[in-house]
Amino acid sequence: MEQQVWCDAHPVYVSKGSLDIALLQLKSVPIQLSSIKPQLDCPSQGSVVHVIGHGLLGPQSKCRPSISTGILANVVAIPEPLHICGPIKTDISKESTPVMLQTTAAVHPGASGGPVINSNGFMIGLVTSNARHGGGTIIPHLNFSIPCAALEPIFRFSDTGDSSIFQVLDKPNQLLSSVWALVPLPSRKPQPHSENKNPKDEKGSRFSAFLAKNAEIASLKEVDHLKKLKLNSKI
Repeated sequence: MEQQVWCDAHPVYVSKGSLDIALLQLKSVPIQLSSIKPQLDCPSQGSVVHVIGHGLLGPQSKCRPSISTGILANVVAIPEPLHICGPIKTDISKESTPVMLQTTAAVHPGASGGPVINSNGFMIGLVTSNARHGGGTIIPHLNFSIPCAALEPIFRFSDTGDSSIFQVLDKPNQLLSSVWALVPLPSRKPQPHSENKNPKDEKGSRFSAFLAKNAEIASLKEVDHLKKLKLNSKI
């Protein structure tokens, strides 16, 4: 069994915004270290994922990190691009940005900060929390991660070393906060109606509103179910 190597590190950034993240920088990089490349594109729901971490036995044990496999059960996105203001700019042509991943891989206390890896070996997210029953019992197979797309400033810092990049992560974002608080996203302002209405268009609009209303009810039921389970912010 390979001997574990402990490395000194210092904190570079602790988020003051909606995302529960912190960044540590190694004082020296060991030659045994193998880097994992991030995938900034939106991952595919239903794909196989692997979570790496020390959740069961802890890094102090002589055992190597555990790997649990599951399915990317849900990808939650907000209907706008992230990080388009400030010192960095991403592709503003994106209509939505993934901000939360839900997987069925087993995640236990102590696994926070572990990577979520896809079947191609790319990092697609960072484990942050899992759900609990009302009595406090952890649900290992219901956990949440931050997609790499939402962590793009972190990866930009590794290339540039410019700490001002982090400012965009600390800016208030109502949509992002709503997702991680497990509440429905704020609705957009309704479009103004035209004075010359076509009866067929009006009928179609009522049908569209009916479908949207039912979708909203289904979404609220799912959110209420998750809120009853409780979201543990640290694992």
